[in-house]
Amino acid sequence: MKRQYVKNVGRGLKVVGKDKTIRQGKLIAADDTLISLEIETVIKGNRPAGRHGKKK
Repeated sequence: MKRQYVKNVGRGLKVVGKDKTIRQGKLIAADDTLISLEIETVIKGNRPAGRHGKKK
């Protein structure tokens, strides 16, 4: 799926699940057009460190 860059995304994105993936959300663009889409993107945040610095 192509990435859509929309201004003022802040309203109406539902974050579902512990892994912080957005399951479905309605993006309301700057000119109040409604883009409803089903996306699965991971919000960048504190994700657990993979192989970095887990050596014991």
